[in-house]
Amino acid sequence: MRKCLAAFSLLVAVDAGTCDDISDEQWFNNDITGWHCKTPSESIYCKCNYEYDHDWDDFDWTDTGSRRRRKSGWEYECEKEMEETCNLGCKHGRCSTPDSVCGSTWSTDPRSKTCAQVFSTAAHASTLQECEEVFGKYDAICPAAALPYKSWHNKMESGTEIENMVRAAALDTIWFYNKLRSMVVQHNKSAAPNELVTTAIQSHFATFRDFSCHRNIPECLSDRPEVSTCESSCNRVTTVIDGWLAKCRSYEPARPVSVNSTNSTTPAPAPNAADYNITCEELGYERDCDGTKGDEAGDYPGLCSAFQQQTQFLTVSGAGATGGSLLPLAAALGMAALFQ
Repeated sequence: MRKCLAAFSLLVAVDAGTCDDISDEQWFNNDITGWHCKTPSESIYCKCNYEYDHDWDDFDWTDTGSRRRRKSGWEYECEKEMEETCNLGCKHGRCSTPDSVCGSTWSTDPRSKTCAQVFSTAAHASTLQECEEVFGKYDAICPAAALPYKSWHNKMESGTEIENMVRAAALDTIWFYNKLRSMVVQHNKSAAPNELVTTAIQSHFATFRDFSCHRNIPECLSDRPEVSTCESSCNRVTTVIDGWLAKCRSYEPARPVSVNSTNSTTPAPAPNAADYNITCEELGYERDCDGTKGDEAGDYPGLCSAFQQQTQFLTVSGAGATGGSLLPLAAALGMAALFQ
């Protein structure tokens, strides 16, 4: 049985100290059975029902005459059944959990971690060497310039989580180097253009690094997932890859192009193609920075939301999608075992 609301019921600004106060604050004698924030640091469970009171008058008005109790001896009561102390605050009736609020302080600073710190075991030896070739021996993987924000509380309080996230960022950066080099297919033992597999990639190190850090260390802002920083760096990576592919194709030899059945033309050789017999492959999937590419993204949808939390608050369609692996980029290199 639920009490009908009177048309003149008012929202009353009171201290929500008891379940009846909360009921009155929302609507007079409203059924509020469930969890509620009693204070910013306390959550209470209220249960509402009717109780018969033989001492009730037929009519009982408040001091201001603004509302009337139900005529009869049935009294509507909301009582506290449980109470919790909320160390991280109370929102939407329940105590906030570490994965639903932003953190404030890193338990260990991810912005100082080097390759040697995240690839420290004998099993990591070959990856450590590769990491130091990309990042340098003493340089941080995700320096302050690449990581100017806070993450989620559960991420920031866990040294293991921090190490795993930084390690993943390093692996993803290495992945870009190896992926682009693999897109140069050499024919008849032709050498690959040295520029194409060295400086043309290395000159964009900071772009690859920043995106890898932003993607693997999710940003939290006002207890909500924030992806704009990651999406901007992700789009810069897309621009870099497009530019690299254009440079790669400048080394491809000219190939006949059929125009129609009676006429064909052979384009002029590409400007750098004289000494090389190579083919430049595509990336193999559509880079999906904002979660909107659907099937075109292949195994890597929602690049910037793959490791986010509370993704129900992301408004872009598809942004909550994640890749098929815990390491969608690095897993392509078979590196997932490094996290076991």
